[in-house]
Amino acid sequence: MNDDEKEKYLLMARLPTFRRKVENSMRLISEALEKEGEWVLSFSGGKDSTVLADLLSRCGWKGSGIYFWYSEFENPEENTNQVAWANQNYSYCIKKIKCYGSYDAWEETGHFFVCPQTKEEKCAARKCSSGFKNASKGFMKSNGCKNIFMGLCKEESRARQINLNMRGNTYFVASRGGYTCCPLSNWSGADIWAYIVSHDLPYLSIYDLAFWPRERIRNELTVLYCSDLILRGEFTQYRMAYPDLFAKLQKKFPEVKGYV
Repeated sequence: MNDDEKEKYLLMARLPTFRRKVENSMRLISEALEKEGEWVLSFSGGKDSTVLADLLSRCGWKGSGIYFWYSEFENPEENTNQVAWANQNYSYCIKKIKCYGSYDAWEETGHFFVCPQTKEEKCAARKCSSGFKNASKGFMKSNGCKNIFMGLCKEESRARQINLNMRGNTYFVASRGGYTCCPLSNWSGADIWAYIVSHDLPYLSIYDLAFWPRERIRNELTVLYCSDLILRGEFTQYRMAYPDLFAKLQKKFPEVKGYV
């Protein structure tokens, strides 16, 4: 991040509107912690979950977390290093949980695809879609937890905006008998970076790519059902950030080269 960007975010962090967002998020966390049952943190190592991890610590929370691991292609080593940092810095216990991901779907069907067309592709895509939900449910049940903190922001997608506007920042999930709390739901990408810079938090190198604005970059490869992201250059971004991983993926599935 260059000095001009840092100065912009540091100035933003001084605004009363930003301070109110931080205070409101900490209030939501404190109110959530008063609810019955243990809480876990969903942590990806990305910008949003890094901010959430810091806010939870400032609210006095010390607990366990889930890091959904799909494959080396979808979870580069840098991401897992961020998990190790959070555990060490906050005394958390974030655990890596294996999930069925895009790469598993490609291996199962024997070829690369984005929008599933065949019966086999649709079956694999459904397994990918439900993978993290099943893994999360299994982890929480085995650890006696019903409630989860997630760093979801409305700004990131229309689906998230609709869901959070309808259900609120903290909502009950009947299937597991517990709550989901999204303290960052009303934060913008600029808010996230204002917090990271003003609190000197570490972040993944992929966010410093000039290809996309840092406020819109995703830290993990998201492919199935996400043709819009590919049209905006996600695979080009991925190739720039992780050339060795991209070359390895292309060797396995040559079709990938048509998406950069």
